[in-house]
Amino acid sequence: MRNEEFELLLQKASIGCCKKEELLEAKERLESHLEDVNAQCAEYEQVIQMMDLEGKNTDNPEEVRKAMESYGIENPQIAIDELKKLRESRNITAHYISAFSDALAEFRNFDKYICFNNIRTLLKVNSDVKIGMIEKEAGVRLGYMSRLEKPDNTSEPTMEFVSTAAKMLDVSIDFLVSANIDEVTPTEEYVLKFLKNISDDAKSGRLYWNRQPCQRLNIPTDLYSDFGPSMHPLQSPDDDSMDCNGNYHTASFYSRFYEEKKIDVIGNIYWANLEDAESDIYIFPCAIYSEQECLNSQACYEIYLIAPDKSVIPLCNTLRACDLMKSATKDLYMQIEVLSSHVNIDNKARSVIDAYMKKDKKNLSKIFEVPKTTKDECMIDPELPFN
Repeated sequence: MRNEEFELLLQKASIGCCKKEELLEAKERLESHLEDVNAQCAEYEQVIQMMDLEGKNTDNPEEVRKAMESYGIENPQIAIDELKKLRESRNITAHYISAFSDALAEFRNFDKYICFNNIRTLLKVNSDVKIGMIEKEAGVRLGYMSRLEKPDNTSEPTMEFVSTAAKMLDVSIDFLVSANIDEVTPTEEYVLKFLKNISDDAKSGRLYWNRQPCQRLNIPTDLYSDFGPSMHPLQSPDDDSMDCNGNYHTASFYSRFYEEKKIDVIGNIYWANLEDAESDIYIFPCAIYSEQECLNSQACYEIYLIAPDKSVIPLCNTLRACDLMKSATKDLYMQIEVLSSHVNIDNKARSVIDAYMKKDKKNLSKIFEVPKTTKDECMIDPELPFN
């Protein structure tokens, strides 16, 4: 029983790159192995159970050894070590059985033709990458994909080939196999290109991502508080909080895609300033509830833009998007999560560091506006005691 074999099969199952029969066969092998382990443990664990009934300390190796001797088990010390190994094996096996049960419940068939079509489509917009380069990097012979594309070839592409193609084409594996790129609408294609540029700018450090806790949107803002935070750009005044004078007391966040449904933000909120557009972009994971008091929810991601006039522009909710949009949005959020775990500096910090490193402070004036001291501020008050 090799863990590496099961891990690889589970990875392939996560992108639909395996047959259902393979998952069933692996699960059956694991269940058979678990039965064998339980049978081997039975005699040793019977001694442990008897010790429990007699009130003896089963955590004391010496007492366990004596108990095994008294029940006629040969080489009790070896038996104790063997039981420890068997229990570890049982736990690992049970973990994999559960994982394969989940994989079977979520099983989706892999369509190699969709994957290959997506690769060819992406090659057209990535002129620096050629199919031969992908095949060479993946360690397969040239013409590998063409051979697999033939109608009479029932072989599936290797995991190494699919993952190499995704890496070299700068997309996730899920994006590559989830749906046919050619079937997206012109609007979806337009938004996908926008998200790709956002992703590229994030990776290159041109975008600085600010992080906010989910409570910033989940907790209503008190508009009359002198000490709390100001209203979040994505929040709106609550109609129910309006007093008789027409003043709002609280502001809350609601989904612009499902205005009538309850929403909870369930992860970090990330936002970045899009300097060239004089706008901001927000992205976060959330749960949409079908009814206000319902416990069942659907997990998704939402993306919003804050326009120059501070109006809220809903861009994407993954419950209302094609598979490619879902994958691209999830990839972007996960990428930001990873980037946020590293050092991340904004333009102000970068300009200060550049000015020091290059011994040139000219560019600082473009970022910082140093307040000028007025003549009145320079005057000394003669009545102050320290003059």
